[in-house]
Amino acid sequence: MDNDFLPPPELRKLGHRFLQDDYKWGADHLDEWAKVAIKRVRLSNDEIRTVVSYLDAVLETAPSEQLDQIWNMIGAALGTRGGGRMLLKKVRDLLVEANS
Repeated sequence: MDNDFLPPPELRKLGHRFLQDDYKWGADHLDEWAKVAIKRVRLSNDEIRTVVSYLDAVLETAPSEQLDQIWNMIGAALGTRGGGRMLLKKVRDLLVEANS
């Protein structure tokens, strides 16, 4: 994977807060699953801005296959094929909402 697409530590930290025990429920309730992860990780405003800036850049430029890889790299793997863009966009939007 191109180094420009490697997720920042803040996004990896968030990804590891997606409780894998809740995987089946989370796959069907992504908004709630992501909100729980965001609440549990307690990112600072600067860390949220870092993640949102990164997501803005990769969502604009990365091909779908790389977005799937990014989602799986952050530890929130859902085994998606082509769904990484939607999942990362959802997390981005929820972070913006949580930070406003």
